[in-house]
Amino acid sequence: MKKITMMVVGLAVGLYLLAGCASTPPLPTKTGKPDVTIQASKDAIFEALTNELLTGGYMLRSVNETKDIIVYVIQHPKMMIVWEEMPVDERVLVNLVQTSTGVRMLGSISYIAYPGSGQQRVIKEPIGFTSPIEQEAIDNQKLYAVFLKVQQNLEKK
Repeated sequence: MKKITMMVVGLAVGLYLLAGCASTPPLPTKTGKPDVTIQASKDAIFEALTNELLTGGYMLRSVNETKDIIVYVIQHPKMMIVWEEMPVDERVLVNLVQTSTGVRMLGSISYIAYPGSGQQRVIKEPIGFTSPIEQEAIDNQKLYAVFLKVQQNLEKK
């Protein structure tokens, strides 16, 4: 019985490590992360981005006066992190930077365990069955798709 348990644990650890080694190609951007430049005003980009993320289930958490830094959030009452269910905020941070070629939109997604409590922390552990590297790649792809949709919608006008 002990041998079987050790084999199952060894297999699980091996599969986890193997999955972590599988590489997802970086995004086709300057940084390899969600990064798109749009020829439109910050106000127009903010409105289009907010509409897109609200449609995707996010809420607008905060935005500064100049619309340079924007935070959106999805609140997950229970999310499995490693072996524990916990409340988690999925936060999207977007920076809008005026450049000579347009407004550059950069972003990232992070996960905050026990948001608003004394135990609040950024999650670096596996979410469900995905490794942190895989999760970052999934999140980058997801956010980049949103950015491209915003770009396409604004370029139609």
